[in-house]
Amino acid sequence: TTLSGDFQFSGSTTFCKVQPNANGHVSAADLSAALDDATILGNSSVNYRVRAFYGCTALKSIEIPNSVTEISSSAFYKSGLTSVSIPSSVTSIGAYAFSAATALVSVDFSNATSLETIGNHAFRSTGLQSVDLSQATALTTIGSYAFGNTASGTPDRFTSIDFSNATSLKTIGMAALGGAHALAAVTLPE
Repeated sequence: TTLSGDFQFSGSTTFCKVQPNANGHVSAADLSAALDDATILGNSSVNYRVRAFYGCTALKSIEIPNSVTEISSSAFYKSGLTSVSIPSSVTSIGAYAFSAATALVSVDFSNATSLETIGNHAFRSTGLQSVDLSQATALTTIGSYAFGNTASGTPDRFTSIDFSNATSLKTIGMAALGGAHALAAVTLPE
């Protein structure tokens, strides 16, 4: 069934803004068409719209169009996403945006030169093993628990994070890397 004309609804807590293809992929063109000139992925005054791909386990990969400036709260919460690239247009990643997407093992921040904020719990409890924010030169804030419990489990696999060129970074929230018991390398700006 269709909810509010543009969300696929399946079960009580699953939303797919765009239905992924047979390989679990959503193209930039399909997502752009669904966003209908919106620049915020997942944001609306209607609660269901905040969670554009909430619990969408069929989603494995997505191309976020350059028109998107914000990935809002819970946009990919508990999705089946395995990898994503953050485009240069994105300035903010909201709280819980990718949280509990346990299959998420790769986030490419190499083009995220406009990214200013990573919200609380944004990547908490994902499968990330390392994070390279060295190109996120506009990054000022990383929220509490942003990468908490990342790749945790047995064994803990989260080993490194690189902030080497993030010279605008002013705030790293409480326990932003909490639970990263295998963390061996943190590279900070000089």
